[in-house]
Amino acid sequence: MKGFEFIEHTADVGIRAYGDTYKALFENAGRGVMRLIGATAGEVDRKRMVRLNAGSLEELLVNWLNELIELVFADHFLPIQFSADIDASGGDKILNARISGCYFDPDTDKIEVEVKAATYHNVKIQHSTKGYMVEVIIDV
Repeated sequence: MKGFEFIEHTADVGIRAYGDTYKALFENAGRGVMRLIGATAGEVDRKRMVRLNAGSLEELLVNWLNELIELVFADHFLPIQFSADIDASGGDKILNARISGCYFDPDTDKIEVEVKAATYHNVKIQHSTKGYMVEVIIDV
């Protein structure tokens, strides 16, 4: 199963992510956003922990992708490797992620696309016998 692919969208960019589990789905969607940004990674020299919660898995996914985008453009931290653990058993859905990365300055370091945000436009996590799939639109 491929991790993600880009899909056409009128004015923005869509990412279709796949995963056997919620964990894999969220990680692959994050990899898609990082690939879209296209920043060149340095050597891993920083680590971050992220904890997010939301009322639905779709909201949690959008929050996760926006957190990754904020790390790049606001915190000057380029996520290179990450592991996102998802707890979907209770009312609130919870993500705990471990992120390794490096310093990054979006004003001087090379990027392919300046990403603004992940959107809620038609985002819906779907489940089938093959696993999970989601399409999310990224505002560029």
